Amino acid sequence: MRLIYLKTLFLMIVAMLPFEGTAQSTPSQTSYPVTLRVISINSFVTDISVKAPSNDKTRIVARSSSLSAPIDALVVNGYVDFYAYPDTKTAEGLPMPPVARFQAQPNVTEYLVLISATKLDGQRNFVVFAAPFSDQTFSSGQTIALNFTEWNLALRMGEDMGVINSGESQKLYWPTSSDEHLNIQIARSVDEEKWELVMSTRINIPSDRRLLVFILPGIPPAETSSGPVVATGAPIELRVIYDRPTAS
Repeated sequence: MRLIYLKTLFLMIVAMLPFEGTAQSTPSQTSYPVTLRVISINSFVTDISVKAPSNDKTRIVARSSSLSAPIDALVVNGYVDFYAYPDTKTAEGLPMPPVARFQAQPNVTEYLVLISATKLDGQRNFVVFAAPFSDQTFSSGQTIALNFTEWNLALRMGEDMGVINSGESQKLYWPTSSDEHLNIQIARSVDEEKWELVMSTRINIPSDRRLLVFILPGIPPAETSSGPVVATGAPIELRVIYDRPTAS
């Protein structure tokens, strides 16, 4: 009888203990590191940061004339988030929300990021554009075009022509020119068979630099908009950057 009582008491105690298999788990976050090369669209930008793999925030220095040094960033649940710098808190003492973000693409670990910063009524507004970019395979005398618009575009440089889908990049090759200049034409896809010419310009092609051609949606003036907006019918802007290859 005493043995039965002890066994019953033991089972009651075990039943009262917490069981790990039934504990409620908090939603897990999926994260992985990526590398960013950053450039500013319209100004010298230093008041923005990005979350690093260490979960700290790394201040960004973005110029409009050249790419930044490689920046280690963190993708969290599919997004790279940017924050105002210096870091501040809300009135309730909570972390401030991101000021901009972009959605990461599967199997992409390096991005070229363009930052647009505008100011209206004392409020700083940021918009980021991002596209896959491989720095080590991009050398002097080469051209890469990045399409940050919502349209599929055709870009012709000299005799070379390529179709660049929205959010993608493509290398283009140009022949040696005696006057070191080249004509660029950009056409927008109206439908599968019809293309509409939207821009034509002439650029310099120095052989000792890398040429980056940024195709952007037209950015409304700061005094009439709180920030750049990708809108149907917006004009297309072309930015050309001559960048030196990263020293190996």
